Amino acid sequence: MVTELRLGGRERVVGSIADSLLKENDVEIFSMWKNRPFFSTKTNVIWKSEDTTMPISIHSRDYKQLNHMIGAVKNNIIIPLAKKVFSYALLQRLRLFDLIRYIDRKKVDTIVLTDLTITFAPLIRKKCPSVRIIGWVHMEPIAFFEEQYKNYKKELIRGMNELNVLVTLTNKQAISFSKYTSSNVIFISNPMPNKSMYQSDLQKHIITVVCRIDIVHKGLDRLIEVAKGLPSDWEIHIAGSGSYENETKFKEMINENKLNDKVIWRTAIDGTELDKFYAEGSLFLMTSKFEGFPLTIGEAMSHGLPIIAFDIDGTRTILNEGKYGCLIENDNVSDMINRIKLLSESFEQRKKLSTLSLRRIKDFSISEIGNKWNDIL
Repeated sequence: MVTELRLGGRERVVGSIADSLLKENDVEIFSMWKNRPFFSTKTNVIWKSEDTTMPISIHSRDYKQLNHMIGAVKNNIIIPLAKKVFSYALLQRLRLFDLIRYIDRKKVDTIVLTDLTITFAPLIRKKCPSVRIIGWVHMEPIAFFEEQYKNYKKELIRGMNELNVLVTLTNKQAISFSKYTSSNVIFISNPMPNKSMYQSDLQKHIITVVCRIDIVHKGLDRLIEVAKGLPSDWEIHIAGSGSYENETKFKEMINENKLNDKVIWRTAIDGTELDKFYAEGSLFLMTSKFEGFPLTIGEAMSHGLPIIAFDIDGTRTILNEGKYGCLIENDNVSDMINRIKLLSESFEQRKKLSTLSLRRIKDFSISEIGNKWNDIL
């Protein structure tokens, strides 16, 4: 179960894993929110227990602006207050009971609850005691409990203690989360794509960034500082979208720092268009402040891009302590700028890191990761 299959690495990997499991299992993705998925999947995505048709969702920027204007009071006052007063399961009680009906009607054997939907585990355990419940978290405990879902920490911990298995993305995360639950905690890394037919020639003076536009989570304030220190003939090209508030703030940051000729931002893209976007770059940059196991790094590697990222648990695991890319001390913007300058001046160094990127993706093939999931279902 997911909240929705919006733009994001977690959402893309949920679709990838679900599709890989179709070979040996009957799989469906139950979406809590009524939005059309951003990513296409072979797996059926449903919203109601008796309905398998997802509605059309409007993603235009004009719609976001209108929605922001009419919902300001709701988003800034009512919802934050409700989060502090009510449990998440109570706020989503109608959806939770629809999920219970779905489990009963479909005779579900196993359900995988992603991140915040782990709060549903106690009621599922009560109403459907024979169902195997697996939780799946996509970030480190500090970011998970203190940043992303700080209003629901106690409720999430209660949910985690009703699970049969809790799946994390790295061994360090498994050790850390085991302090919060008596359930079995294991780690299964996210899969990475195979080598893409669209490969970077590493010649263009373009640094690629693909992420959701989220100022805090994705460290876009740090990206702006990096952009200010770039070599004069290099640019950052970024693809991604986010909430109206975050998109507006990011645009202001670009304008205020006079970086319109250095930070070239386009909306979120997918499919062949995204493949070509990756291949146009010569370096891939990640400035995130926390990530569980960032899928975009794997995507960039599959296009032969050298990786530069701040040292957080997810990037450290993928880059294997810096063996397969440039791992920069967290928040050390000046060091990141210096590393970019060194790589901008050396095609040979870029080529060396490109080879390492293509070698690393073989360690996280979808077939290998899918087999690990099959083992716990």
